[in-house]
Amino acid sequence: ACGLEEDRTTLLHSVCKLLSPHGPCLPEPLVRLFLCLYPEQISKLDQMGRLPLHHALSEQNKTSDTNRASEGNQNDYSTTLFSILHAFPNAAHTFDSEHRLPLHYALQNQCDERFIQALVRKNPDSVERRDPVTGLYPFMLANISSISSCYDLLRRA
Repeated sequence: ACGLEEDRTTLLHSVCKLLSPHGPCLPEPLVRLFLCLYPEQISKLDQMGRLPLHHALSEQNKTSDTNRASEGNQNDYSTTLFSILHAFPNAAHTFDSEHRLPLHYALQNQCDERFIQALVRKNPDSVERRDPVTGLYPFMLANISSISSCYDLLRRA
């Protein structure tokens, strides 16, 4: 007992850490294959209390604005996010150890508006949850991120 935390990172967590809208993205069929081979891993929390979806949305996967994604890569990334959410819809309700929801990550990292709307449909109460890292409500994050239609959607909710 050296005080080291047990590493609970699964293969699916590692795969999702590789996803990015700003660079080469794993092809969506490959991610779906991992989802099929290891379906039990989609709902597992790692030592940071994060699901694979949290990692897929995490800013550690993002690069600077000078490296903006091509439209095709952004579409692949969005499709992959939908596949992950479809495999475990309750992910939209899951807080990580920082008490952040996937919606907070998605808004902070300017994810596709359709994906943000899907997260809100899965967890309508999330629009009332302040992001503990930024201190902002989701509609404020959407406004800062210039996601105008999401800003309107979240403000009305």
